[in-house]
Amino acid sequence: MIYELIIILLIGIDQISKLLALNYLKDIRSIPIIQNVFHLTYVENRGAAFGMFQNNQIIFIVVALIASIVGLYALHSKKINSKICKTSIMLIIAGALGNLIDRIRLDFVVDYFDFVFI
Repeated sequence: MIYELIIILLIGIDQISKLLALNYLKDIRSIPIIQNVFHLTYVENRGAAFGMFQNNQIIFIVVALIASIVGLYALHSKKINSKICKTSIMLIIAGALGNLIDRIRLDFVVDYFDFVFI
């Protein structure tokens, strides 16, 4: 039960940060945090990483649900004892479900971390 509570907390943080990005970054578009290295840039991602497979929402919904179910199974199995592995799995599940919420609610995922490669 503790894993699920942590995942819910992480999803809440994810959704609050995305709401802030929607409210404050959408009109500004980009804020440099470290010039030419890291910016906060508002993006509506309708695909996967780097915009691949755009507008295939059903695929992303199914993958997010499968990843979450498999991740929860792994967390509750006795096979994984490493705290790092369990933390990683919780972060993956929270990210998948946070993006799933965006896809259902907005029809896109709010992205805002922008690492500029020099």
